[in-house]
Amino acid sequence: MVLLEQCIQKMSDPDPFIEEVEAVLEAKSSWRSPLSKWLYEHHDAFAKKLETHRPDWAGLAELFVKKRLMLDPNAEAAKACWHRVKKKVAEERKLAKRRG
Repeated sequence: MVLLEQCIQKMSDPDPFIEEVEAVLEAKSSWRSPLSKWLYEHHDAFAKKLETHRPDWAGLAELFVKKRLMLDPNAEAAKACWHRVKKKVAEERKLAKRRG
């Protein structure tokens, strides 16, 4: 019983190396710009807003620059980023659904 408790405790203890790996991956991820990361993390809420509001991509791009999610206020780049994130989320959800 003590061995089992030790194993469970070990599994629940954070692994400092894994945490460092995650931090590096998070900071250096080549496919996730700050904007794509934000859009991914807020996908459902953003998508819900777009159901009832036509997006002003130029205005959104300006806001994204102010929030340091984009370097240049490029409406087409913001729109393209959203479409890439939307596609990725749809693919992930489709795969998760298949896995049950």
